[in-house]
Amino acid sequence: MDPIIELVDVRKTYGSVAAVDGVNLAIAPGETCVLIGPSGCGKTTTLKMINRVIEPSAGTIRIRGRDARDLDAVALRRSIGYVIQQIGLFPHMSVEANVAIVPRLAGMPPAQRRTRAAELLALVGLPPEEFLDRHPKALSGGQQQRVGVARALAADPEIVLMDEPFGSVDPLVRRQLQRELKRIQGSVHKTIVLVTHDLAEALYLGDRIALMQRGRIVQVGTPAELLFHPAAPFVSEFFADHRDLAQLGLRPVTEIMAPPTRSLGGASGTIAPTGTLLDAIRLFSAPASGAAASQGSIDVVDPATGAAIGVVTPEALLGAVAAALGGDGGPA
Repeated sequence: MDPIIELVDVRKTYGSVAAVDGVNLAIAPGETCVLIGPSGCGKTTTLKMINRVIEPSAGTIRIRGRDARDLDAVALRRSIGYVIQQIGLFPHMSVEANVAIVPRLAGMPPAQRRTRAAELLALVGLPPEEFLDRHPKALSGGQQQRVGVARALAADPEIVLMDEPFGSVDPLVRRQLQRELKRIQGSVHKTIVLVTHDLAEALYLGDRIALMQRGRIVQVGTPAELLFHPAAPFVSEFFADHRDLAQLGLRPVTEIMAPPTRSLGGASGTIAPTGTLLDAIRLFSAPASGAAASQGSIDVVDPATGAAIGVVTPEALLGAVAAALGGDGGPA
C-alpha cells in the first residue's frame, strides 16, 4: 500500500540550528502514527511541515503521492484536519459555527452544515440538541476539546494532525478523551499523526511510534517493537527513564502469565516465577532473545521441577506497561 504521507530527507533549519535533521517517514492510510520524544526534539516542527504551516528547508514531503510544494497551501490545510492543545475555538461563534467553519468556507449550504455539525457532535459524545447552539465559554475544557476534534473532522479529511491535543485538560479528562479518540478512530479510520510527550498516550493510541531525538527519528515501529526491540540505547533509556515504570521491578511475572497451554509455541526464552515484569522486558529486548519475541512468548519455568507453569506474551506485557503508565491496558 502506498503511503498517504511521506517525508524524505526532510530538514528544517533556523540559522545554523537544525530543528529537524533528515527525517524519513512513511505513513500508511488509516494509520495512527505518534511522534514522541524529549522537548525540542523536532516533533511539532515535523508535524507542522506536513500541512505547510512551516515550510521545510530541504527534502520532500509528499501528500497522497504529490509533492506538497506543488499544492496550494490554503487548499492543503483545508483538506487536512488539525487539532491543537489550545483548541482555538472562536468564542463569539456557536459550537455549530465552530465545527462547520471549513464546510462553510467550502460553500456547503447552511442546512447541510448544521446536519454535519450535529453528526460530528454525536460522534464525539456531545448530544447535538444540547450543544449545537452553545458558545465555547459555556463548555468545560474537555467538552471544548471534543468540539475541536469534531471541527477537525468536519470536512471529512483523510488526514488529521494532532499537536498535544489533550495536554491542556486534567488527567482524568485526558484519559477519557484518549478512549474517545480510540473509539472514533475505530469508526472513521482516518490517517492520524499525533504529537505527544505522554508515553502512555503513545502506547495506547499509536499503531506505530516514531521516537525522535535532536531532530532525527531514532526508531519507528509498533509499541511492542520499540519496547522489546530497541534499535539504540536512547530508545531503551527513554522507556527506562519513565519513573512510573519502576514499579514493574516490584511485580512478579506470575501476575500476567497465562496457562502454558495458551503459549503461542516454541518460546525460546524462560523466566522464573520470581522474575519481575521488568526482568521480562529486559529478556524480550535482549539481542539474543529476538527469537522469543518473534515467536510471541516467554515460558515461566519452575526452577525446582523445570516445568513450564505459564507463559508471558508481549501483548500481556505491553498491557502491563500501559497500565503502569496510567491505565487499564491503555490509559484509564
